[in-house]
Amino acid sequence: MEPKFFFLLPIFAGFSACNTPKPITETEAIDELKSERLINPAKTDAIVLGDINKDKIIDTAFVYTPPTRNDPDEDGKPGYTFGCVDDDCFNKVTFSCGLPAIRIENSVWGKVENAGDLDKDGISEILFERGWFIGSSAGLELYQFKRGEWHLASKIVFRPNDDESLKDRLVKKRGKFYLKGYKAFNGDEVEDLQEVFLVK
Repeated sequence: MEPKFFFLLPIFAGFSACNTPKPITETEAIDELKSERLINPAKTDAIVLGDINKDKIIDTAFVYTPPTRNDPDEDGKPGYTFGCVDDDCFNKVTFSCGLPAIRIENSVWGKVENAGDLDKDGISEILFERGWFIGSSAGLELYQFKRGEWHLASKIVFRPNDDESLKDRLVKKRGKFYLKGYKAFNGDEVEDLQEVFLVK
């Protein structure tokens, strides 16, 4: 007697039905569209650094900014920006000359500058300004490239000024480099200097 396979048909029919996409309702479509409008897409800014590795070629840094969310106002329109998509706030700096990237966690808007070759090893140190959603202060960090990777050599809190170069915050005293910023002291703000510790 030949085997009968008619009992397989309902199984395959059910399998096909389970994989059929569920139709989206008009309300869901509108909500999805609103959600897309409330997201600022990720972007990458190109910043010319000059020749940072002494190969006589002008180098460029590419600073990645993560996608952010706009909280809606009472009309559902984009309001103020606060929060990264998937709560993943970071900047990533890549270089046209092929040096390894620098990833900076807990930062949204970043700015980078060439600090000069402080340790005289042929590769410039890098200054990075990290920005956040609120507050008038920012973090300033100095990175040194040594033994195939970037090292955080110093960091400080400061108040950004559009008319000021980040390099203006780098000072040298008695043969040592410092980052200049401020710190709170007895309810006031006082100047703060943080030494730059360069890897030998």
